[in-house]
Amino acid sequence: LELAVRGAVEAAAPEITSIEVETAAGDDNAAGPLVPVDSLFARLHADAAAVGADGASWEVVPELPGLESGAVARVEVGRMPVVACRVGTDLFAFEDRCARCERPFDGATLARRLGGGAGDAVLRCATCRAHYDVRRAGVCLDEDGGHLAPLPLLADGATVCVSVPAAVAP
Repeated sequence: LELAVRGAVEAAAPEITSIEVETAAGDDNAAGPLVPVDSLFARLHADAAAVGADGASWEVVPELPGLESGAVARVEVGRMPVVACRVGTDLFAFEDRCARCERPFDGATLARRLGGGAGDAVLRCATCRAHYDVRRAGVCLDEDGGHLAPLPLLADGATVCVSVPAAVAP
């Protein structure tokens, strides 16, 4: 339970630098400060984009909640071009730039790796035909050292927010 709560807090509030857990000796029902679950999702439901300590902003992306499994979408988030794809229920976002040819992912496709399992997901650049493993943070499967630039995202089922660096945020 402690790990699940830590994970939820870290995902909802990445600016938190440490979490301390206190337990009452011998009393499992001890009263203490409570953090309402809704407050963990405040960033997702805010009217304005939230800005983190590093200047990155969380932007709502209305096109992404409806993205179907196996689909690839290119969207503008703030002023940054982003490529997103869904594998089952998992959603991934990267800067829209191929690490090999440095072109946008126009016409990119998502497929299973040859001989791979059902959860495998390989993003293929239509320009240079490079292959990237989306589950492994966009590592290039065709050459060592190449990888996409993944972007953090938060989803609550109805809303998806993507964090974009300050240099390209409005």
